This record gives sequence, C-alpha cells and structure tokens, in this order.
Amino acid sequence: ICEDDFLLATQCISRDIVQQQFCCVCSGQFHLGVAGIVASRLVEEYRVPAVVFAEFKENGEMLLKGSIRSVDGVSVIECLNSCASLIEKYGGHEMAAGLSVRAELLQEFTEKFIQSLQKQKERLKPSELLKNAMETSIEEVMDSKTLNYLEKFEPFGPGNDLPLFIDRRSSIIQARTVGKLNNHLNLVVRGEYSNYKGIAFNLGDRVSLVQEHPERILYFTPTKNRYRGTVSWQLRVVELK
Repeated sequence: ICEDDFLLATQCISRDIVQQQFCCVCSGQFHLGVAGIVASRLVEEYRVPAVVFAEFKENGEMLLKGSIRSVDGVSVIECLNSCASLIEKYGGHEMAAGLSVRAELLQEFTEKFIQSLQKQKERLKPSELLKNAMETSIEEVMDSKTLNYLEKFEPFGPGNDLPLFIDRRSSIIQARTVGKLNNHLNLVVRGEYSNYKGIAFNLGDRVSLVQEHPERILYFTPTKNRYRGTVSWQLRVVELK
C-alpha cells in the first residue's frame, strides 16, 4: 500500500515546482494510516518538507487529513502557526505534525504554508548543513556493498537523514542544465571503472564554471532514482566547489 501511495504522490507533483517552492504538497485517495510514511519518502526523494493529505468525508463535507515531515533546520509547527486560521486542528513538533483542513481551503493553505517555509529557508546556513559531511570518494560510496549497507538504514527522513559525503577529487565529465528554468544541473562524474549520473538541484548557474573547470569538490549523497517503475542509484549533489 505504501509503495502504491508513494508512486501516486510522485505522479501528481512536478520536481521543478517542488524545488522552486521548497515544499511538496499532495492530496488524493491516500491511505491515512501511511500518509506519514509517504511524506517521509517524499522528503528523502526531494529533500524538502512534505505534506500528504488523505481525502475523506465527514457529515457530507470533504475534509483533508494530513501528515507533515520536515528537513533539518525547518520547523513545520512554526509554519502551521502562521496558517492557523485556515486549519481545523493540528499538532506535532518541529520535524513532524498532523493536521486537518477543509478541502476548499487547500489552495489558500498551501500558498501560505509555502510562504512561511520560504522565510525559514532564507535563514538556513549552507555551511551548517555541510559541516558533518564524511570525507571519502564517490567510488567507495557507490560500491554495491556500501549501497546495500545504506539500504539497511531505510527509510530515511526526519531523524534519520541520508548521510552526506564529500569527495575532494571528483572529475565532472558532463554538465548541462535541466528544468523549465534551467536551474538544475544534470551531471556525469568520472569513476575508476564506470561513470556516475548525478543531479544538483538549484545549481544550474554553475554550469559554465563546471564546464571550464571540471575538477571539483563535491558534497553528495547516494539516492534512488525512480523512473517508470525502474529504480537505479544516482548522486544527489548538494554543493560543489
């Protein structure tokens, strides 16, 4: 059930819009009991706060019951407090919360929630997010034994973040911008025995720099790319220097 709901959620959102809004909001025929798990999976996939609403009827009125999961440094309770007038009820803590919203208020709630998230995003310090990166090579991390080991710690999400690594001697052999606004980087990184595909969200403005000087320091995490039922590993590049 959870996997079906996760696939349903990814089908009704746009990766580009999610990254621009710094938020993933889904509403539909989800199973309420696994909404929190699906939200955690979306946080893992997109690295932004996620809200999953399950639709249900109460006294003939369509209501939405949601679960929210966050990322380090972003308080969802602070966001919900700013949207309190649009919410039937809510509760939780900085990293996770539950709420109920009337269906006709979903759009207004989403807009206000995103505005609050954007304000918090501006306060995030990139250096704080990167300071715990573990130094190693991309080759060692993308080894099948390492990836199998990391899988044992799934599901990743609030309180169980994907590990962050730093490779100081990476070589990028291909870089191009993707997305409607060309604001993301699609990368291919050289490996000893094979090359590795990667995506760097919101780093599209670095494309010329990377093409001119491909030897880079990469902050990255391995992540699963799910596309049309096929699952493969790729690099999610968080920062490059």
